[in-house]
Amino acid sequence: MACEHLGLGWIIYAPNHDENFMGRTKPVRLAGPLIGFNLEDAAVIAMAGWAAECHHLDNWNDPYVREGAEHDFIVLDELDERRRDPVTDRAKELVLAEWQRVGEIAADMLERFG
Repeated sequence: MACEHLGLGWIIYAPNHDENFMGRTKPVRLAGPLIGFNLEDAAVIAMAGWAAECHHLDNWNDPYVREGAEHDFIVLDELDERRRDPVTDRAKELVLAEWQRVGEIAADMLERFG
């Protein structure tokens, strides 16, 4: 959903045993250069999955969600410390605004991957 919002497509890789049953998503450019796309946008994409899981659980401090999003937090940590909270807030706001689309994507993933 975050990829779509920022003008990217995405490819989902099914969960597997080697990745501890975790799936992953890879953003892909659909056409032409992405004007203005920056590290903060990449961090919003990374943090949107964490934000969606936390919103679904109604718990922003779940340690299992945090552990599962460890790679996403690595992207966030590449930002200067003062830019991290605004990026996390953007991810949360995006999830809330696009919650219906998050549900559609989740339903499709469950249908395809169980």
